[in-house]
Amino acid sequence: MIAALAGFAHILAGGAIGAIGGSIIALSVLHLAAIYIVPAVFVGFLAGMASRYVLECAGPISLKVGSSASGGWDRGGRYEKGKTDRSKLSSEETVKINEMIAEAEKTTAGEIKLLVVQKSTWMGLSSLKMRIAAARKRAKREFIELGLQHARKGTGILIMISLKERVVVVESGKALEGRLSQNIWERLRDMIINGISSGKRMEGICSAIREAGRILTEHFPAGPDDTNEISNRIVFKG
Repeated sequence: MIAALAGFAHILAGGAIGAIGGSIIALSVLHLAAIYIVPAVFVGFLAGMASRYVLECAGPISLKVGSSASGGWDRGGRYEKGKTDRSKLSSEETVKINEMIAEAEKTTAGEIKLLVVQKSTWMGLSSLKMRIAAARKRAKREFIELGLQHARKGTGILIMISLKERVVVVESGKALEGRLSQNIWERLRDMIINGISSGKRMEGICSAIREAGRILTEHFPAGPDDTNEISNRIVFKG
């Protein structure tokens, strides 16, 4: 009996020692993780954020298209309200703008495209300069992705509205670069910004599209073999 109790006590002691040893090992592993692994993961996370910032905002704009103008509106602009990009333009407004684009292109060889994006970067940027930089980089990418660089004679115009950043960007094809003064693109931009800020978004957009058509017609009138190369419909993206 005594021998049995002694054996049982020995087993309990061994289990306790094993548990203590396991705890010490576990604590050692956690300690090493806290010293080496967690900082490494955190540094990697920061490096990833920095890379995205450089790509989306701070880096050089390497996609060459043509002339451009960009600017933002303040928080009073009605475009900031609502949950989705499409909610900012009603179905009726969308139809009217599509019709305005078709009308503006009737007398020119140029192409006009309106793009509305929810955001140009995942980051919340407070600086207007940084918001404009992010929107400009996205506009240049979208100019290529939407095929405007293939517009006949390089006469494509992209008007992009970036809702989260509250920025309007006007990009033009290479044929228009240097041929038209910079204040022309700034005037188109300001028409839209003023319309949004005053609560007359559709009127501002339509005025800019009408003026873009007039400018294109003056310098690049439609020829007998001209076709509509790019859809007139507004493009909505995230």
